[in-house]
Amino acid sequence: MNNRGVLHKLMLVVILTAGFGLAIALPQLKKQADIRHARQALQTTQQLLAAEQTFYKQNGFYSADLAALVPDLPCQSVDGPKGTVLHCHHYEFALETAQTLRAGSQKYPKWLTVSLEDGTITCHHEDGSWVGERLCARLDL
Repeated sequence: MNNRGVLHKLMLVVILTAGFGLAIALPQLKKQADIRHARQALQTTQQLLAAEQTFYKQNGFYSADLAALVPDLPCQSVDGPKGTVLHCHHYEFALETAQTLRAGSQKYPKWLTVSLEDGTITCHHEDGSWVGERLCARLDL
């Protein structure tokens, strides 16, 4: 009977240790995934910016059909009142004005804003959003 008690205690220690390990590791894994998604959004934003600038040089105006600009993006295109909105996994992309493209996170209050005229990309987040602040800092814009 004494051996059974030792075995149960040993199993309890192993289970508790694994639980604490998961409790510490899971938030870090989620944070790394959020950073990876933000970098993917930045790459997509850069592709859309280059395509818009090429379209402008050829036509004299910016395209409202983002899906047609970069057809190989794995995004769902939805027509809205201001033009096409691209829903790409964790982010969505839309023309905010005739010369401003916006990428917004579906999870956190974080936005990439692109000025199509001068090609600048800026990262914004809602005031008080430490998650958005950290993601913007990690994008090195």
